[in-house]
Amino acid sequence: MRRQGPHRRHGGPARHPGEPARRRHPPHIHHHADEFVYVLDGTMEVDFDGTTHRLTPGMCALLPHGIPHALRNASQPPARCLQISAPGGWEEFVEDMCEAGPVVRKGGHPDLDRLNEIGAKYGMEYHG
Repeated sequence: MRRQGPHRRHGGPARHPGEPARRRHPPHIHHHADEFVYVLDGTMEVDFDGTTHRLTPGMCALLPHGIPHALRNASQPPARCLQISAPGGWEEFVEDMCEAGPVVRKGGHPDLDRLNEIGAKYGMEYHG
């Protein structure tokens, strides 16, 4: 389902759904957008600038564009986070990934070639 409305291309809020424990978003770079992650429940780990940061409820991370980082859930039940990107567009990347379905995974792991193919128009670049 595509999100409609005034926030669609302007950095509107997007809630990051929790994921199974230890599933991670591979290291990646946002070339155009800064990313802000605020933990509502559970624990998230953020790899940034060579260090792993453990975020618990009420903590946040600002991940500037152009800087590689990785995120992963570190709790059961899964963490719930508020994720905001500015300028907008990240939510459309997520929608395109969801529409692509299981083809973004290969052998149970993220298919970096497919993720980069989808992410190119949004300034997203994934690394192994």
